[in-house]
Amino acid sequence: MCTVSIIIPAYNLENLIESLLLSIIAQSYKDFEVIVVDDCSSDSTSVVVDNVLRASGLHYKIIHHERNKGVSSARNTGLDTANGKYVVFVDGDDCIERDFLLLLVNSIEKYGSDIAFCGCLSRDLNSGMDTHHPSLPTGMCLPSGQALRARIHNKYSIEFWAAVYNKEFLRRNELRLTDGRIAGEDVEFAVKAISVAEKVSFVQDCLYIHRFHAGMGSRASRTSSEAMLT
Repeated sequence: MCTVSIIIPAYNLENLIESLLLSIIAQSYKDFEVIVVDDCSSDSTSVVVDNVLRASGLHYKIIHHERNKGVSSARNTGLDTANGKYVVFVDGDDCIERDFLLLLVNSIEKYGSDIAFCGCLSRDLNSGMDTHHPSLPTGMCLPSGQALRARIHNKYSIEFWAAVYNKEFLRRNELRLTDGRIAGEDVEFAVKAISVAEKVSFVQDCLYIHRFHAGMGSRASRTSSEAMLT
C-alpha cells in the first residue's frame, strides 16, 4: 500500500496534462500512486497520460468512463479505487510544486490532522501573471470550529485541491463529491470536510498552481462567482 493516492479527473486535456504529470514525477516525496480518471475524452488525453507515466516508473492506473459523467463523478471514481492512506485531488490542467506532497504529508502526520491545507498560486497562461494566495502560517493546527471561523473572516481561502485528506476520515464521514454538480462542488466538499474534522493543519507556502486558460469553461466562471462571495 502506498501512502498517498493522487486523483486526477481528466477531460480533453491532451495539451495540458503532460506538464501536470511532469510536476508529479518531480515530487521530492515518492511514496504515492497516480490515478487518472479519463471522463470519456474525445482527444488523446489517455495516450499522453500512458506515455508519460509508463516512462516514469511510477505506480499508476488509468480508469476510463464509458460516458462523460462530470468532474465530481470522476473524482469519486478515483476515490473508490485509491489505495493510499491519504488522498489528493489534482485537476489535470494544474501543476504542483516539488515539495507539495512532502510538506502536506509532514503536516498531516505531525499534527494528526484530518486535513492539511497549503496556499495556492493562480497563474494566467495568457498574461503570464501570477497571484499568490498563502494559507495560514505553517504549523498552525485548528479544531474544526476555529478553522471555519477563520475562513468566514477571510483569514485563508478554501482550496479543495490544495490539500491532503486522510482517506479513513473521508470514509468514516461518508464524504464524497456530489455527483452531477459542476459548479461549487469543490468548495462544498471542503467546507463539509472542515466542519466534521477533528483538526485541520496548514502549510503557508503556495504549493498548488491553478492554471487559468481559454478552455476552462465553467471553472473560470465559477472562480469569478466565488470571488464575489469572499
